[in-house]
Amino acid sequence: MTADFHNDVLTALNKQSLLKEYAAGKNEIVCAYFKGKRTFADAYSVCKDFCEKGYEKMYLAFEDFSYSTELTALDALLSFSPVYVTLTWNDSNALGGGALSVSGLTALGEAVINLLNERKISLDLAHANEKTFFRAEELSLSPVCSHTCFYDVCPHPRNLKREQIRAIVERKGIIGLAFYPPFLKADGVACVEDIVRHVDYYCERFSPEYLAIGSDINGCESYIDGFSDYGFEPILKEALEKRGYPRKIIQGILSDNLKRFLGDKIRSPIIYNKESGYGSQNNLR
Repeated sequence: MTADFHNDVLTALNKQSLLKEYAAGKNEIVCAYFKGKRTFADAYSVCKDFCEKGYEKMYLAFEDFSYSTELTALDALLSFSPVYVTLTWNDSNALGGGALSVSGLTALGEAVINLLNERKISLDLAHANEKTFFRAEELSLSPVCSHTCFYDVCPHPRNLKREQIRAIVERKGIIGLAFYPPFLKADGVACVEDIVRHVDYYCERFSPEYLAIGSDINGCESYIDGFSDYGFEPILKEALEKRGYPRKIIQGILSDNLKRFLGDKIRSPIIYNKESGYGSQNNLR
């Protein structure tokens, strides 16, 4: 059984068949809605439908939250009670600077973080550049990083540096390990042993109870062989066992750490307000 902190299924071309497959399985999956060129109306429609269907063990998240400069509109999306919100993608937007930009957190970004704090929604620092990362982490009550690898092992601008890892772990935030080859190895030609190298790096320096899987399945153009779907679990488990990791740590990384984090993230039923067009909830997390 796997618990996955980041799967881009909600914007996959074969979304419906995948959701049906995932719903029939045992995995716990955070289903991210990636903005790209999609509008507020697009996001609202898809996420409303997803939440109303009430998939068991499947949770909502937003990746790049720059749908509007109006807080009331963004707050309407928060009414769907996502597990986390990622402020940016790789470039800068109205909220802050992404990994490939140099701008920092904006006033609107700070206001969004305040909303997340009020609603007990985690802030996802994946895609943020260092300037945005550290200011946002300082303001957030629940900083996490949904899908990344580690800069000291592979110096990619999307990967976390040691001080960034420490900042999240000291706040008891979860870090999801991604399976995107350019994050894992500098030449972009990776295998399962490269995932293990990143696990080694982390576990030698930080508590293993905050490391999880953030696969980025359905969000990448390439994957390690065997890691483009949830068939990866026995492959990774065997590789970690051969490396000498005890069963408890392996099970923690594969599922238990994230399951513990998600245990407090109880979704409430959506109540659709026909007059405003916005969803609302009786009991935000």
